[in-house]
Parts: sequence; structure tokens; C-alpha cells
Amino acid sequence: MYTDNLLKTVHVQVFVRTPNRQNQIGVDKERIRSCGGQSGLFTKQALTLIHQASQGVFRTIGTIATNALLKVQILGGSQVEAEHVQAILQR
Repeated sequence: MYTDNLLKTVHVQVFVRTPNRQNQIGVDKERIRSCGGQSGLFTKQALTLIHQASQGVFRTIGTIATNALLKVQILGGSQVEAEHVQAILQR
């Protein structure tokens, strides 16, 4: 009974720090590689722009990156560059 009451009153808070730009670029490259993506799929300038626009928020990073990849595919390209990301951000 005491354990049940204790379990009902425990609260957990998790704080995640937003990674800095250099760490985030490394994380992004590793995530691309682990999903079977090729090295150099995004230019460093594109990754920097994605980080700046997303403020390091993972869901926003994923949304911007996915839309930029789709834009490059539609255009028949093979690498996401800063101008592709900029076009996504201006929509």
C-alpha cells in the first residue's frame, strides 16, 4: 500500500540540452550513415543552415532535412546544398 501511494506521487523531469552546432552536425552525419545514407549527402553549409533554423530541435531538424531531400530528388540532384534548405525555409 505504501509503495502504491509512493508510485502515484513520483514525478520525473528530463532536461535535454540543445547540442551546439558542431555537435549537431556530427549527430546528423551519424544518423544519416546509420540509416544507410551516403557520406556527403548534405553539404556542411546545408547542415549549418538546418541547425540554425531548427535551433537544435530534433523534430524540426528532421522535418527540414526531409523536405530538403525531397526537393533535391525532384530536381534530380544528389546532394542537399544550402540553397535547397533556404528554399524550404522560405515556404
